[in-house]
Amino acid sequence: MKQIGSEYEHCISSHIEYEQEMLPFCSSVTSNTITDPRKLDASYWRQNLESPVLFTEAIQSLPTSGTPVFLEVGPHSALAAPLRQILRTLATKSPV
Repeated sequence: MKQIGSEYEHCISSHIEYEQEMLPFCSSVTSNTITDPRKLDASYWRQNLESPVLFTEAIQSLPTSGTPVFLEVGPHSALAAPLRQILRTLATKSPV
């Protein structure tokens, strides 16, 4: 995907718009929580295209308080089983 990364970034850059506020977004690109919508620029989406998915790391970096919401966009819930497995592992590691 790196071969087309530059062209992809160029093509989407004029279509990205930002809102003033956003819900915290846990990135599977960086495994960090993003709270500034300006960080979701064309460069970020290029990195998303070119980089390995850090799904486990992103889930592990979620805050432990509250109830997170997981949204998988696609025709099949392909990530449901891995998500359950990661959460089970985290539950066994957390102190009682």
